[in-house]
Amino acid sequence: NSFDSVKDLIYNLGNFLFEYNHLRRHGGLDYITPYEKLEKVTELLS
Repeated sequence: NSFDSVKDLIYNLGNFLFEYNHLRRHGGLDYITPYEKLEKVTELLS
């Protein structure tokens, strides 16, 4: 994938990171998202 500008790269990287951490379920995390895992761990620690 090529990008038209640094701004375009940053925009697409932000979208990728959001999808990866908030929407994509991960097998290594028992098929929950990294954000859901963070919420569970944070709740256990508080």
